[in-house]
Amino acid sequence: MAIITTYGDLRRLYPYLTDESMARVATRVKGAPKPLALCGHMLPANLNEITFGQLTELQTAANADDAILATARALFPAITADDMERVNVFVACGFLQWVGKEVERINKLWDGLRVKHTPQEIMAGAEKLNFGTFGVLDWYAKRQGITDQDEVNNIAWVRLYACMKQDNERAMYERRLNNIYMSNLNKKKK
Repeated sequence: MAIITTYGDLRRLYPYLTDESMARVATRVKGAPKPLALCGHMLPANLNEITFGQLTELQTAANADDAILATARALFPAITADDMERVNVFVACGFLQWVGKEVERINKLWDGLRVKHTPQEIMAGAEKLNFGTFGVLDWYAKRQGITDQDEVNNIAWVRLYACMKQDNERAMYERRLNNIYMSNLNKKKK
């Protein structure tokens, strides 16, 4: 098996590796730790400062190459594809695995914002009102009075998340309050 020392080596040789060779490479790079720096830039503790657009790009990356370069550029715009080609394979794989864990963490946060619909809302079709990324862009733009939804892509994802969490908590409070009012009204009628 050829010696793979850089991320570029791995990319160039990957199509020619046998299944056995790929398994050996995967075993060696699996669990590579998050590097302290990438191409001379110190890595942040997490991906909380990337924009919503950058997060969307990571979540929809077609493959590892897209994800690693998209994240590197999101964090450090000056990093080029050529810079990434020269990165040590263990550093690149550690970076990629860290990015994957961060995206998974962020996705779990977003998933936690799902509103639990009442049976009546389900009957009315509330579960069909999931408009994905565009829905988030549209909601935040309307919430903030932004006329160009593309502007929302340039806002840190944590801001959108915090606003949506707050709006959802307020909606749940209002639902509970209305239920209390209705319950009290029904008691008075008896």
